Amino acid sequence: MRRRTWATILAVCGTMTALPACHSPAKEGVDARATEPAGEPGRYLADFDRAWELVRDTHYDPTYNGVDWEGVRAELRPLAEQARTRSENRDLIQDMVSRLNQSHFGVIPEGIDDDPEPDAALDADGHAASGANPAEIPARADGDGEATPGFDLRVVDGRALVTSVRPDGPAAQAGVRPGWVLTRVRRTDIDELIARMAESLGGHEASLYTWQAVAQRLQGAAGSTLELTFLDADDTEVTLEIERVDPPGTMVKFGNLPPLSTHLSHRWLTAEETGDPETRIGYIAFNIFMIPIAPQFERAMVELKDADGIVIDLRGNPGGVGAMAGALARFFVSERSRLGTMYMRGQELQFNAEPIVVTSRGERLAPFKGPLAMVIDETSASTSEVMAGGMRAIGRARTFGSPSAGMALPAAMSRLPSGDVLLHAIADYLNSDGTRLEGDGVPTDESVPVRREDLLAGVDAPLREAARWIVNETVGARGAATANNTTEE
Repeated sequence: MRRRTWATILAVCGTMTALPACHSPAKEGVDARATEPAGEPGRYLADFDRAWELVRDTHYDPTYNGVDWEGVRAELRPLAEQARTRSENRDLIQDMVSRLNQSHFGVIPEGIDDDPEPDAALDADGHAASGANPAEIPARADGDGEATPGFDLRVVDGRALVTSVRPDGPAAQAGVRPGWVLTRVRRTDIDELIARMAESLGGHEASLYTWQAVAQRLQGAAGSTLELTFLDADDTEVTLEIERVDPPGTMVKFGNLPPLSTHLSHRWLTAEETGDPETRIGYIAFNIFMIPIAPQFERAMVELKDADGIVIDLRGNPGGVGAMAGALARFFVSERSRLGTMYMRGQELQFNAEPIVVTSRGERLAPFKGPLAMVIDETSASTSEVMAGGMRAIGRARTFGSPSAGMALPAAMSRLPSGDVLLHAIADYLNSDGTRLEGDGVPTDESVPVRREDLLAGVDAPLREAARWIVNETVGARGAATANNTTEE
């Protein structure tokens, strides 16, 4: 069974979140044994035992996904008895839960949001040490933080393509444009990193984990700089020194999760984007399902209430608070609707959406009844999948882009004796039509691949196709209305 070692998939009870790999329990290739003092054998055995018991007692499937859970303990516990460091024990716990071959299992080290451990695979200048495996270079060479150079990327055909650049951000000011290819982060060869990960992982999950592995190397402390090398539109190599800046939005702390940045944007698509100046299409994008997003989403819906159609962009959204799927879906349903059901041992919980009547400010607001498009890709996970998959299952939304991550298991975060936290799935989740999100993810009604030529031309192809569908639906509705009026006359 494949081990999910490239990213930590996180969730809390009531929260469904697949967080970026920058929060993984161990930086790839950093051998903590080289810096962590060894203690007595079995020093952290209690952590291993507690982790095994938590899965035994709370996994939603009493057969443990067909895994001999007692046998796994018998195999690995003798090794845990000999483990002399917390890192060794974490590796054994990770090995143990990986046998289930499911998302939302992993270990969050105690103090993950504190100062990072020494970067053993880097030299004094923050560059790759001589002979270091590019796939083993740690996530952050300039301290902890969520600051970035201000661009997003996707791995397409083995290359890291810049898919969007934050207006007025450092990357934009340096001249970076969508469609450029990121080839190096300092001395890390990104093409080689992608190739190694593709070989190790393979399949659909490789797209998400590889994206995370590349993106995490761009993150660090605000004010620090990165030497980045790109291929521009003419395939000319361009090397730039770009400063990291904090992402927009509000920082939020939820449970045992590290601080997270939350931000939402909304606007009207331009006539160039829609292809029809008479069709008004609203656009909403947000990065995570956390509480601060709810009032912002409400404001967006108030301001876009007269739209002919709305596009919700869930690309790059790892999920969040599971109940928010229904809280946001209520703006688009005219009657009580069930998005899906969470199944635990001996009980089940439905994810429902109740139609909006009034806003939190007391304003009357009717549910939006126009066409609703959702743009998704392999970086859309957990609660993003619950909302997109649920709305699609009830026939209320059409999906565009590429299938989602397929990581939608509700999970709990349980403290281990040492202070580390075990993330472990406690429930299965099915859409209202009986389809399972875990594994295959949310399918797309219209598959729209990311292509470099589109990006270089300034075209967001999945968004364009979503807008075209809304235009066609709207024009068709106008034609039908005109025909009816003519008949009545």
